[in-house]
Amino acid sequence: TVSSCAFSPDGKWLVAAQRKMIRLWALDRIDIDGGGGEGKAGSGGDSHARTYVDRADQALTGHELTVSSVCVSPCGQLIASASWDTTVRIWSRRRPP
Repeated sequence: TVSSCAFSPDGKWLVAAQRKMIRLWALDRIDIDGGGGEGKAGSGGDSHARTYVDRADQALTGHELTVSSVCVSPCGQLIASASWDTTVRIWSRRRPP
């Protein structure tokens, strides 16, 4: 279950809160327009909506309970996450994505 997601300021990557972890995807490595492919499946009747599973470029772990919110700093190098474990964590994004 994804509870929150955000695009980077430059639009090149996506961060999502999923259970106790944060996942990052480099958008230039996936087919946004829906040509199919490994690691994705159609979502509902919308031909442009895609679900990406198990193909994250980076996974950040450390929260003890579900991550409820994520956001990306204006510089795009920091990610903040808030969790039901009553903590807020600041992560430094490594490259890539």
